[in-house]
Amino acid sequence: MARRDRLAEHEAARNGVVLVPGAGSALPAFRDTGAIDVLVGPEGGFESREVDAAIRSGLRPAGLGPRILKAETACVAALAVLQAAGGDLR
Repeated sequence: MARRDRLAEHEAARNGVVLVPGAGSALPAFRDTGAIDVLVGPEGGFESREVDAAIRSGLRPAGLGPRILKAETACVAALAVLQAAGGDLR
């Protein structure tokens, strides 16, 4: 599915984040909000216009810390962070 299509599916009222290296908010800050959409970029990251489009669609920029992860590991890391922060890994 094209990224534009994915953004079109996101409802502004839903909680969502776009993972951006160096973002001001850490992903655990979004843990207590129920369902969350997480947009992970491709290898090489999002272009700035893609990040801007994601933010315009209602997603908030969030980061996973100082390291840049590959797309396939960023997905797993984001899920683990959210589950741990939300208390799902007791």
